[in-house]
Amino acid sequence: MVVSDPWLQEKIGLVGRTFEDSLRDSLRRSRVWKRPIARSVQRFRLPPGCDASWVGEEYTRWLQRILPGLLRVERDADQLRLRIIGVRQAMLILRREETATESGRYILRVVGGLLAEEHPQGDPRLEFRVTPDGKNVLAALQDFEPRLPWWIYAWTQAPLHAAIMSAYRRFLSTAS
Repeated sequence: MVVSDPWLQEKIGLVGRTFEDSLRDSLRRSRVWKRPIARSVQRFRLPPGCDASWVGEEYTRWLQRILPGLLRVERDADQLRLRIIGVRQAMLILRREETATESGRYILRVVGGLLAEEHPQGDPRLEFRVTPDGKNVLAALQDFEPRLPWWIYAWTQAPLHAAIMSAYRRFLSTAS
């Protein structure tokens, strides 16, 4: 929107700014990502009597069940390691955030693994959150920085994540 008659600005003593100046100031104050980040949000129907913690915990159990000959989920305390059988290092290492469960959320922080950037600029996490109406749950992958080059990630890891989340949606629709 461009002001054609700045009478109000003049009356209150505000000087207008150019678009370029506003953009430059905004970029200077915000965090500018130097690497591409991935975000993915899905909405699932929340099974009756379940909450975000159940959806998150069930997700980690379900992952192991759907690919038993390929994927192994190792748990110790609040950390999960997703390993492909035969590969020594974990593909992803996730740490459960304990305090989030009290606020209707279940958060798994991405803290390492072969597929994740070693020193992320953001706060990579997989979050399950119940919607205010209590009927749905949002599954959101936030600020994930893949270690793979972006074009490889976009053709491999991203579609795999989408397929897994779609399968989990189908699973939840049958859970009760």
